[in-house]
Amino acid sequence: MEMTGTSTIRRAGAQALRGWLRYLLASPHQTAGECEQQVTVFLDYARAMGLDLSRLWVREPERGGGVRTGAGAAVLCIPSAGRSAMLVLPDGRVHPPRGDEWVSLVGRAMADPTVSDVRLFQALLAEGDEPGRRELERAGFGEIAMLIYMERAVGLAAPAARRLDHAMRWVTYDETVRELFGATILATYEGSLDCPGLAGLRELDDVLASHRGAGRFAAHRWLLLLKGEEPAGCILLAEHPLQPVLEIAYMGVTPRFRGRGLGSQLLAEAFGLAHREQFQRVTLAADARNAPALRMYGRAGFTEFLRRRAMLHRRVSNSISQRRYDP
Repeated sequence: MEMTGTSTIRRAGAQALRGWLRYLLASPHQTAGECEQQVTVFLDYARAMGLDLSRLWVREPERGGGVRTGAGAAVLCIPSAGRSAMLVLPDGRVHPPRGDEWVSLVGRAMADPTVSDVRLFQALLAEGDEPGRRELERAGFGEIAMLIYMERAVGLAAPAARRLDHAMRWVTYDETVRELFGATILATYEGSLDCPGLAGLRELDDVLASHRGAGRFAAHRWLLLLKGEEPAGCILLAEHPLQPVLEIAYMGVTPRFRGRGLGSQLLAEAFGLAHREQFQRVTLAADARNAPALRMYGRAGFTEFLRRRAMLHRRVSNSISQRRYDP
């Protein structure tokens, strides 16, 4: 427990989680029933993915507990694969920050010894949440991207197969080709317009672990495209744990093979797999600045359904001292 002025910062118990999630997940113009449904979906997803929701930090007036109008604030820190963690904060338009309450809560969550191995802290804010963005910047975060979430129905008809160049072949993931997949992913970062600020921030083991943790992992859904023995691109697919949805967790083409239509080839392979395995939708998230990729997704039938501002803070040591991320 930590005292801050007339308030107390403490780690809340499991019995308080649902009440505080109503506070954290509320959005403008949302009804109480819609908020309750969102909380239920969040908890179901966390349970299906085995997420640890025990790091709920709350700041309350010394005399009271519980969630009350005009009193208290909270942040939820969720560790994830690849030495990273997601911070869940309220929408600043619904619960405007007061004084330093958000900054102190975020700082306390990141200083927790149980997350001392975390190197990257992330937060996703609603597109119009300017109060939240300002507070995270005060806490040492920087904007990495405005993410556009897109989806496409798989449909009942099997997609037309695209013929590979005679020298090209697909390789599916297993531990014998782990280094090859890792080297290919790192090569696709070079000159990429998709979250370029992430390049070089993570070690290879962390990159692979974070992609594996994006959904339900199955090795046959990680595909690498070779021309001869040279990697040309890759696409990593993950199953949503609660819905018949296949997510494109990552897709990239190496610099030498760009401009040859291989992005569309990777997408076509994903659609074929989704159809064979009876998924109903394929989803992805793209950097709003990546105009060529957005045009390709549009041609492939994807449509936008959500935007989120991705904020990032990189820890440079195990100490409480932090460094602001500036892309």
